[in-house]
Amino acid sequence: MVIRTRFVQLAYLIILLWSAESYAADNPVLLEYDDIIIRKNDFDLMIETQVPPEARVNFLQDNKKVRQMIGDLFVIRKMAKEARAVKLHQRTDIEFKRSFQEDRLLMEEMLKYSLANAEHPDYEQLAKEEYLADNEKFRMPEEVRASHILIKITPERDESEAKKLAENLRKKILKNKDGFADLAAEYSEDPSAKHNLGDLGFFTQDKMVKPFADAAFAMKQEGDISDVIKTQFGYHIIQLSGRREARTLEFEQVKARLIAEQKQKFASEINRREVERVRSLEGINVDQIAVSKISGLEE
Repeated sequence: MVIRTRFVQLAYLIILLWSAESYAADNPVLLEYDDIIIRKNDFDLMIETQVPPEARVNFLQDNKKVRQMIGDLFVIRKMAKEARAVKLHQRTDIEFKRSFQEDRLLMEEMLKYSLANAEHPDYEQLAKEEYLADNEKFRMPEEVRASHILIKITPERDESEAKKLAENLRKKILKNKDGFADLAAEYSEDPSAKHNLGDLGFFTQDKMVKPFADAAFAMKQEGDISDVIKTQFGYHIIQLSGRREARTLEFEQVKARLIAEQKQKFASEINRREVERVRSLEGINVDQIAVSKISGLEE
């Protein structure tokens, strides 16, 4: 019986040692200084709390940012330790701030808990009902796609010189419309032209200044070249490269956005309901006279 007991104890010890080794392998020490230890789990929790989900992949691929975050966590812990050594943590205002931050964090987590445990509606059905109730909201106006070359008026180049340069460029373009992008990269003074070769993508008429929009929407055929157009930015040569007629977006095209909006509405309603539930609890006693004195309403 004694031998069996010792065997069980030995087996338990082996399991503990194995678990400790496994934990250390999965959660290595990233930084150590005296009794301050930062492990991989600490870093993971920092990522979770400090970096938005959509930015985490890029963040983790940036070694400089990773090291900076580990360093920041060390500085926080080291200076917090120094603050405790001089008993700053015992100050009344510090104790209140710490308690307040903890309470606020727990309140936010309680709201998340309430949302997670609520009976959620059929978000897709709600989205579909919203779409069918007023699909005019999903009406897209006519759009065109165009490229342009911008010639600016500058202190070194007066208006007549800028216009003449633009007109000469237009003549070159008319001889070879397929070369518009190359000329945009070479001559356009729109800073974006270096990477988009003058292509502005699709846009509605209200997205551009009026002279530019009027010229772009007046063209009929893909490849058409506008006259030289003057705006407050300078002189433009525009090439039409596409057109989309006014249309109503299909439900599938807006479903994801509508579902996300419905989820946000539901979450906001749960938050409002929970806050109101607590505000309305019976038995809350407020010293109205004391509160009024704070605002100077009572002598």
